[in-house]
Amino acid sequence: EFQISHDATVKKIQKTHDTSIKELIESIKRETQSMKGPMNQITSIDASVKKIQETMGRCPEGERSFTSPGSFQCFRIFLDRPRTWEEANLKCKAEGMVLPKPFNAVVLRKYLMERF
Repeated sequence: EFQISHDATVKKIQKTHDTSIKELIESIKRETQSMKGPMNQITSIDASVKKIQETMGRCPEGERSFTSPGSFQCFRIFLDRPRTWEEANLKCKAEGMVLPKPFNAVVLRKYLMERF
């Protein structure tokens, strides 16, 4: 008798759950349809951001310019002499650049050690 009651309760919960999911899906569909204009704008913005990221990912030609692995950051390395942080900052400014802060310093350092 308990099993029958339990099974009936489970079926009732499943039916309610299925109905709730269906209602939620329909609600999302309605909202998406009413947002077609804004959704197209979002898609357009996403495409623009991707294009900017791809463009930013290209470094100027040169043997000491490179893109950091796993990012769109472009770096240029100067190996003519060691520099303090202040000297490096001034050198970057003199070259029209900004002294970078890498997204992932460990990956960048490993890459530099292997490449240069």
